[in-house]
Amino acid sequence: MLDDTNGKWEALDLGFEGSPSGTGLMLVQGDEVHDAWVISSGYSPRLGATATSEVIALITLHGVIQTVFGYPNEEAYDCDPRGELGKGIYELKGSRWYANLREYNERTYWRGHKYMEPHRETLAYAEADPARHFFMGSKDDSVQALCTDLSIELFPTLTFREVFDDAVQRFWSWGD
Repeated sequence: MLDDTNGKWEALDLGFEGSPSGTGLMLVQGDEVHDAWVISSGYSPRLGATATSEVIALITLHGVIQTVFGYPNEEAYDCDPRGELGKGIYELKGSRWYANLREYNERTYWRGHKYMEPHRETLAYAEADPARHFFMGSKDDSVQALCTDLSIELFPTLTFREVFDDAVQRFWSWGD
């Protein structure tokens, strides 16, 4: 259901750029938790800026509907015909990912399902598209997320492991 042909990438200026070499991207997500967390090593405000510092970013994906982790890596996403992608954070304006999910559910899950058909109009997939399509790239992996919003926190003094542990703690305490 991921949209890989429509829209235009727009770089988000969030004061962070992913590391150009090595690994350093992880996704923490689970069933029945509607937020997810991306941990990424990189630079603030961006590599090549006058006063650049190494940081670990914790990106919270709010209202997650669907995510994709792994491929495409930089060799593939550098060739995306919809626009230039780097190791930053982007939004795909004009994405049909949410519409594709809705159309899939219309064709399969809702039609004739004895439990879902009577409640079809009250399901989470409303007519209005509340979702945004985000992309976060690193050297070896990427994360794409269909969610309502994202926020970012930068940690210049913590290790990747410490930020990962924080994300896991947030996962376990979600909804408390």
